[in-house]
Amino acid sequence: MECVSAADCSSAMPVCDAQACRGCRLDSECASLACGEDGACVAEQQAVYLSTTGNDAPPCSRAQPCRDPRFATQQTNGNRQHLVFLKGNYDVGSNYTWSIGTGATTAPSIKIHGGGSTITASTSDGFVTLGIPALVRDLEIVNTAFFAIRAQTTVTLERSKVHGGAAGITSNGSLTLRDSEVRSAGCGIQLNGGSIAIDGVTITGGANGVCAVFPTVVDFKNLLVHGTSSTGLDLPQATGTIAFTTVTSTGSAGTSATAVRCTFSNLAFTSSIAWTPNLSRPVIDTCTVINSIVGPMPIVGGTNLDPLFVNSSNADFHLSGGSPARDMANTGPKTDFEQDPRPRGARFDLGADEAP
Repeated sequence: MECVSAADCSSAMPVCDAQACRGCRLDSECASLACGEDGACVAEQQAVYLSTTGNDAPPCSRAQPCRDPRFATQQTNGNRQHLVFLKGNYDVGSNYTWSIGTGATTAPSIKIHGGGSTITASTSDGFVTLGIPALVRDLEIVNTAFFAIRAQTTVTLERSKVHGGAAGITSNGSLTLRDSEVRSAGCGIQLNGGSIAIDGVTITGGANGVCAVFPTVVDFKNLLVHGTSSTGLDLPQATGTIAFTTVTSTGSAGTSATAVRCTFSNLAFTSSIAWTPNLSRPVIDTCTVINSIVGPMPIVGGTNLDPLFVNSSNADFHLSGGSPARDMANTGPKTDFEQDPRPRGARFDLGADEAP
């Protein structure tokens, strides 16, 4: 449908973009600050609003927002499933836990629209527990003491940042991360079973980027893991695929693989880069390596040519102009870890970055 302004568009296709109506993609494209998963803007009466200057009393509307996330959760129900944070820094202090489950709401699922806000706690028992299906979007969640998020069911994070003490995220459900960042002093994402899908994610710091404590199915692409003190992807209990991923500047004081540790040969490492030049030990152990750069110690299925990152010492792991990772795959995802289009050359580049 052609349009001049949003007023020319329907509620199902509310955004006028280049003289054509389309569904919303960002919360900021909606007057309610909440874009639905179907591309239609959420009505204000379907949302519960929070503000750093709000008061914890009903109705928690846009005009009269509440402040405490726990109180706001209690106001949700089958007709109000959206929590909308008006942008700000929400510091809930210590010994504060936020549980989103059947004991806190009658809503069958929760959609959290962060609006670029930050919510911070210092809680030794963990911070946010998601016990019902949930979508978390455009929110930074920080717990300086222990884990930041526990995902117990179907949970999706989009354009979010998670910072944890012992762990960023723990999950035993079905976890999806898109266009997000995870930092932790321990394991960035600890998998206790279930499944995980990653697309466009950076994990840095801590001991491990991702660790699978129990059998887990993984589907990784456009993932960058760097700066871990031990193995970047510690996945002895995982099966699935790691594709278009870069694991680098990781290290370990032990004898295990320095970048990717696995036990099952049906965990495939394909069209990816695992590069730990600081350590001369195996980079990957028993994963199946396909069309990848792995080294500097060579391994079957990969080449050990230096991937020539732009500036590893400054954590710039984009591919330089002369990188041997360029134009090395026939097929790949539509975008890279920063949402740059793929391919940008004749073929697709290996690893998380698609070079211009």
